Amino acid sequence: MRIKLTIIISLLFIGLVHFGSNATEIKRKYYSSGKLKSEITYNNGMKDGIAKRYYENGQIKMEEHFKNNKRNGVLKSFYENGQLKEEVHYENNIREGLSRSFYDNRNIQTEQNYKDGKLNGIHKEYYKNGQIRAIYECKDGHVTSRKDTSEKSSSR
Repeated sequence: MRIKLTIIISLLFIGLVHFGSNATEIKRKYYSSGKLKSEITYNNGMKDGIAKRYYENGQIKMEEHFKNNKRNGVLKSFYENGQLKEEVHYENNIREGLSRSFYDNRNIQTEQNYKDGKLNGIHKEYYKNGQIRAIYECKDGHVTSRKDTSEKSSSR
C-alpha cells in the first residue's frame, strides 16, 4: 500500500511540474536532401517567437514573429537569392502599419498602409525602374481616389 501511495504522489508531482513549466521547443523540418526547411519556436504548444522557412539552397525564404500563436511584428519574405521581397507588419495576427514589397532588382514595388487589417491611407505602386505608377487613397479597405502617373516608362 505504501509503494502504491508513493507512486501516485510521484506521478502527481511529475504532472504538476510538467504542466506548470513553460515548455519551449524549436521544431525543425527538413527537405528530403537533409537540408533545413523550417524552424519554428513553440511555447506550451503554441507558436511563440521566431519562425523561419528556408529554400533548399539554404537561403532564408521567410521570417516571422509569433506571440501566443498569432503573428506579431514584422514578417519578411525573400527571393531565392536572399534579397528582400516583402515586409509586412502584424499586431495580433492583423496587418497594421506600413507594408512594402520589392522587385527582384531591389526597387520598391508597393507601399501600403493598414489599419485594423484594412488598407488605410496612401497606397503607392511603382514600375520596376523605380518610377511611381499610381497613388491610391484608401479608407477602411476601399479605394477612395486613384492617381496614375502621366509619365510611363518603356522599361517597366
